Amino acid sequence: MDIKSQIRKLKLTGTLYLWTYTENDRNYSGWNLSTTPESLSDLHELLNLMEQCQWSTTKTIRVQPPTPTQLNTVNNRNGKANWKSTSELILKANKNVDADSWNYRIGTNNLELTFGTKKLVELRNSLNKISKGNGDFAITDELDENILYFWPNNQQTGA
Repeated sequence: MDIKSQIRKLKLTGTLYLWTYTENDRNYSGWNLSTTPESLSDLHELLNLMEQCQWSTTKTIRVQPPTPTQLNTVNNRNGKANWKSTSELILKANKNVDADSWNYRIGTNNLELTFGTKKLVELRNSLNKISKGNGDFAITDELDENILYFWPNNQQTGA
């Protein structure tokens, strides 16, 4: 089976949480991501396949709104700040853009994230960090826009 077919057929287990704040966004501009341990290995496999593929690839992933645990981890207004979520994250590994390219587009029910090869590696490394309980860091574009924050899932550590 070719790599694009493997990407298309890959099923992600676990839960990926994705949200943005609608207030106090001066301190928390951008989008926030947290994930369960089960989905981390699938995301690593997906990003590895995207990196290996000679062509640009796309994968749509169902996401969930944050739980109180994720909101309390970020601690925006003591976990009470208003937020919104989306139902899908569309990952686009684009081989035809600058390697440092990183941007997203907000759709009606999705966040479409497009990235070059260097940012793909940075994304995978960021997932590695949250798998070890690290968080409160982000990937941005060269203008410090299109911010995606990474947060550990403290449910996995009992915190």
